[in-house]
Amino acid sequence: MSKILLVSDTHLTSPDPASRSLWPKQMDALPPEEAARTYEAIRQGTSSAFDAVMQWAKDKGQWDTVIHTGDVTGGWQEKGMVHGSVLDEARKGHAALQALSPVVRYAIGNHDVGYGKQGGLNEIALSNAQATFGPLHWAEEMDETLLIGVASPLAEYEGDDSDIVGRKNTQAEFVGDTLSDHRGRWMFFGHDPKTPRYFVPQIKDRMKDMGAFVYGDLHIPLAGALYSGAAELSHFSSKPQSQVFGAAHRKALMVPSTAPLWWGGHGLRTLTVQDGTVSSELARLPITDAAKDLPTANALRALAWMRGINL
Repeated sequence: MSKILLVSDTHLTSPDPASRSLWPKQMDALPPEEAARTYEAIRQGTSSAFDAVMQWAKDKGQWDTVIHTGDVTGGWQEKGMVHGSVLDEARKGHAALQALSPVVRYAIGNHDVGYGKQGGLNEIALSNAQATFGPLHWAEEMDETLLIGVASPLAEYEGDDSDIVGRKNTQAEFVGDTLSDHRGRWMFFGHDPKTPRYFVPQIKDRMKDMGAFVYGDLHIPLAGALYSGAAELSHFSSKPQSQVFGAAHRKALMVPSTAPLWWGGHGLRTLTVQDGTVSSELARLPITDAAKDLPTANALRALAWMRGINL
């Protein structure tokens, strides 16, 4: 039996507001002193939530594997790990996860390396993420089950940077080759809930063997349930891409955010793998004092802030 800890969307954030990591439109609309106080309060609440989850996990004993499903950091002006202060946060977070297990893996997110479709994804952030976290795509086998993790921003990249295109193609080939060498149960890990759409040629013939598709990004458990529930309907489409997408979400597990952003945070998920079967439990810890009453813990206010509306 193997015990796996899943965390996601920790958003460990640079102390420098110039990173524009937290609702920049709203911060710009506030008086400078109030903006600085608000930014720091959110940053401290996010750090406090992460520390609480780490302590909970430590109290549960050793984990066979820890998997972070992305957005480890808050990013630097939406270009990810390109600034020293963000790298410091990434390294601290990685050290905390390493204290829980000898094996730590990541399915990095858009806030770690930039957005794949919006021009933010860049080679510097990708290289820094790889140097800090290890391989950006990976496979582990445990208890007769193969675990495959990928970098979603890389998979969705549509630019023409030859280095990034090379990384994207290598990742896709890795998924296909790894699955072709394994017969039996497997699980797929990616940050973005759309991840299966980008790997249809590699995974379409292995959907019956998929034990779970595990993703992050949506923060709120209810948002994940609604998204995957709607995505399941794609399984009845005549288009292969939609069929694969729907089949993956019939077996989806969303990992809630530890960060108190869009909701109260302090979430996590556990997995148990035994004899080729997978079971999972969702958990949420009490909100820490530093994270109480944060404006970003309210989904409606967070949405308004995204549009520069002060509620």
